[in-house]
Order: sequence, then structure tokens, then C-alpha cells
Amino acid sequence: MIFHAIQPETSVQTKKHLFEIIAKEAAYFTKGDFHQIKERLFERDKLLGCNIGDGVAVPQAELQGLNDVHVFVFKLNEPLAIDSFGAMPVDVVSVFLAPEERGSENLTKLSKLMRMMRDKEMVKLIRGATSIDAIEAILLEDFMPLQKAA
Repeated sequence: MIFHAIQPETSVQTKKHLFEIIAKEAAYFTKGDFHQIKERLFERDKLLGCNIGDGVAVPQAELQGLNDVHVFVFKLNEPLAIDSFGAMPVDVVSVFLAPEERGSENLTKLSKLMRMMRDKEMVKLIRGATSIDAIEAILLEDFMPLQKAA
């Protein structure tokens, strides 16, 4: 799993805007197609939603051409209401992009990421981080014990 921490320079106004920012960053780091990434995120979101509660969202998509799972963690400047049914607005967004052809391997890694993002202490550390490097260090420190246990 490859981790990327991103802090958008502008306030995110809508879910569409958020997914466009995600797709732009993901296309840059993965050398993938911006439009494919954005479309896949929207397709998956329509099926499952991405808000997991407590101000955290985990959008996800499987993409052709990826060699490894990429996780992008976005710390938003202001909370964003991404669901219309009254869920708490999100300020931490952890994006899971996986190779299309690795079903069970992807599920294992997604499960680990979901445990991390449901850990209130970890999310508190991410919210309190003052730099992208600090967020990446938090993610790697928390993920390593999970990787050894797998």
C-alpha cells in the first residue's frame, strides 16, 4: 500500500468538487486517467456511499493499470456535508484506489484501512497534524503493525 497525504489548498465546496480534487491528485501520483478515476469514484459512491461516520469518509474505486493500492488521505480545511441524509460533515477523507484484478487482496487491504479510519485516536491525530509529513508518519506508524499481523 502506498500512502499519500494531501491538504487541499482551497476549501472544498461539494462532493463533486472533492472527487475532482481527489481524481486530479490520484492521476498525478498514479499516472492514471483523471476522468476514469473520477467516474469510478462516483460509480462506487452511488452503490455504497463513502461516509463512515464521525467526520470520516472513505471513497474507493478499482482501476485498470494500477500496480499497487494507493491510499490518499485528505485533511479538509472545513468540514463538508457529503450526504443528504444528515450524516456528520467530513473533514478527513481517506481514498482507497486498488488494482482492478486483485479482488481478495484488495478486500484485505481495504479492511485494514477501514479499521484505521474508524480508530478515533488515529483520526484525532490526523486532525491535529500540522503538516503532510506528520499525517504520512501517522499512517505508516499505524499501518506497519497491521501489515506484520496479516
